[in-house]
Formats: sequence, structure tokens, C-alpha cells
Amino acid sequence: ISYLRFRNLARRKVVLEKLVQSRTEELNQANARLRELSRRDPLTRIANRREFNRVFDLTWRRCLRAKIPVSLVLIDIDFFKLYNDTYGHQLGDQVLLKVARTLSRVARRAEDLTARYGGEEFIIILPDTDGTGAFRLSEQCLERIRALGIAHESSRIAPVLTVSIGYATMVPTMDSRTGTLIKMADMALYRAKTEGRNCIRGIPDEFLPA
Repeated sequence: ISYLRFRNLARRKVVLEKLVQSRTEELNQANARLRELSRRDPLTRIANRREFNRVFDLTWRRCLRAKIPVSLVLIDIDFFKLYNDTYGHQLGDQVLLKVARTLSRVARRAEDLTARYGGEEFIIILPDTDGTGAFRLSEQCLERIRALGIAHESSRIAPVLTVSIGYATMVPTMDSRTGTLIKMADMALYRAKTEGRNCIRGIPDEFLPA
């Protein structure tokens, strides 16, 4: 009897251990999915601003150690409020999704990151990329968005959806901060929006065509 009880207990122990292992794996997978969801914008399915901040901080430190440049490209959809007013928010959401996918296809290196920065703004992190590289990628973004051919009858500059782009480049130093590069990209975008939209401006701007 003792032997049979021992065998039954041993079997129960094996079953319980397998059950615990299975539940642990399910819990780990659920936690991994939650972490992934917390890093993604629910509408566009690309990185959200929190994930941008995390990755940019890591990228900045890596470029600081390697003494290599890092660039930011900031993209804003032109007259997006007017688009929503004309076509409705449902189509506006579809536009955001299409723009996000297009930008992600342009910035396709494994180390690049495309994120939704807020509203109709997107931002791209380009490690080990100088001003020339940032400008060339900005050109591709500008052209690819126009090539989507999304009608925008309320736009004041074109019959189709367009974007304004600002980029900034610097080599991180011990005295510089991530916020400095973000402000530079924001200033460049502001110039693009005030100087006609549907264009690119950069800091420094020696890489822009005359």
C-alpha cells in the first residue's frame, strides 16, 4: 500500500509540475504581449512616444560611446485637421496608418526606429547617420507620401496629402543632451511649415539643395 501511495504521489507531483510549468509559460507570454502593447501606438501599430524616448536614450548613449552622428527626422502631415474636417476621422485614422507604414518602409534598417510622436506627427531615429543621410531619407519620405496619391481637396498647397519634414544631426558629447537634438529637429520642422510646407528643412542645413 505504501508503495502504491508513493507511486500515486509521484505521478501527481509530475502532473502538478507540468501544470505549473505550462501556466508559467502562459504567464510569461502574456507579460511579453503586454510589454509589446505598451510600446506600440494602438492605431498605427508602430512605436509610441514612450518607446521612442527609451530607444532614443539608448541610441544616444551608443553614439556617444562610438563618437558617431545620430539624426532625427520629424514629420508632420500638412493640414491634417482640415483633412479630418473634410473626410471624417475614420478616413483620417486610415491616413495615419498608411503614413506610418510608408515611413517604416523607408527607415528599414534594423537599428532605425519610426514612432508616432503625437497626433499627426511622426519621428524617425537614425543612428550612425550624418546630415546627408538624414536629408536623403527625408526626401524619400516626402516623395513616398505624395506618391500615395491620397486626395486632400482641403489642402492649401496640393491636391493630394503631403508632409512637412524637419531633420537634425549631431554627434553626441558629454556636454550635450537628447533634448537638444529634439529641439533642433522641431525647429527645422517649424521652418518647413512656415516656409511653404510640403518641403524639407534641416539643422545644419548645408545638405539641403540651393
